[in-house]
Amino acid sequence: MSHESTSGFLGTLGCALLFLALIVIALIALAIWLAVAVLAGVGLWYLIRFIWRKYAAAHPEAPAVQRGMKMTPLTRKVLAAIPCVILGCCLFFAPFVADGSSDSADSPAQEDTQASAPAADESTKGAPATTPDSSAPQADDAAQAPVTTSAGTLKMHFIDVGQGDSELLQLPNGSTMLIDAGTADEGPVVVSYLKSQNVKTIDYLVATHPDADHIGGMEDVIQSFSIGELWMPDYAKDTKTFNGFVNAARAKDIPAKQAYTGETIVPASAGCEIDVLGPSQNLHSDDANDYSIVLKVVNGSTSALFTGDATADELVSYHPGHIDLLKAAHHGSRTGTTTSVMNALTPQYVIMSYALGNSYGHPHQSALDAIEKSGAKAYSTAANGTIVATSDGSAITISCPKNGQIIAGKKAAKK
Repeated sequence: MSHESTSGFLGTLGCALLFLALIVIALIALAIWLAVAVLAGVGLWYLIRFIWRKYAAAHPEAPAVQRGMKMTPLTRKVLAAIPCVILGCCLFFAPFVADGSSDSADSPAQEDTQASAPAADESTKGAPATTPDSSAPQADDAAQAPVTTSAGTLKMHFIDVGQGDSELLQLPNGSTMLIDAGTADEGPVVVSYLKSQNVKTIDYLVATHPDADHIGGMEDVIQSFSIGELWMPDYAKDTKTFNGFVNAARAKDIPAKQAYTGETIVPASAGCEIDVLGPSQNLHSDDANDYSIVLKVVNGSTSALFTGDATADELVSYHPGHIDLLKAAHHGSRTGTTTSVMNALTPQYVIMSYALGNSYGHPHQSALDAIEKSGAKAYSTAANGTIVATSDGSAITISCPKNGQIIAGKKAAKK
């Protein structure tokens, strides 16, 4: 092979290698730029979600928060993703648009082609955003009327655990939720009742707050059933009861989720929706009752509110709207059920959980007066035993084994 032929071959090979290297460099640069665009979009999504949660916790009464809470969690997440997708697409296609603009003087027709290409690509890139677009009218409807879900059968059991609280919810899709479990002495009672209802797994276990008359039976419950999710407030007590409850959950590797305003425990896809109205994430108090988890349950056009030991002022501040069934806060105490609560919630039924002749004076006469004045029908576990409220999505019916009389309690010092 001649010297000239060798030189020509090497020159061609060098050009080919150089061209290949340029292609590799271009692909790497494109991949890096794509990663930057994606990271920017994801970062914005997390920022929007963070701001929403902070704002919802600080301003639960704001119209925007009330409207947002009526949407499903998936809808809120997808709506938050729309500006993120737009940002990512703009960042990714910006260099190409700029390059097309620089060539516009040479070819006006080419400018039109290049300008329309990114728009088409951006439209394709944002295709997942069709979900919130289709749900936007639903959000508008939700702002005008109460949230509704598919009409299934929801059973709410108010278990007679004496001076304490415990409620079993059997959801339309077959899953179960247990809210509180009474005192430690009532733990076996709760376990026995759940087994009588053929409960094998508790999909959602909610400890409204760490008082012994609400979480005392949790240790027995956790040891007796498979637990899906455990929800509790960001408040702890250094007591034997609380530590036993926490250690039982740890022994079965059940992580605890903190519940605060804006969270959705059960999405509407389950047949009914269960949202956390309180406590606020920025709450600071020395009273465990202030941290009570307040849950709004919506099944079809019916609704119920589970309140723990929350105060009347807290319940009103959460703006739950009309409630068909109210679990009276704090066992019918004067701090939990007032005229302001009854006027704000306009419930049809009020259910109280307490022991007959308890030393706390539950229920208080002022609470009974407020209920009677509102026209709501009152039930109590002391007078009626374990109460079962059934929602078919359009109405709630109440059944109970006893038809006793509800009378005001007397504190121990006054007996």
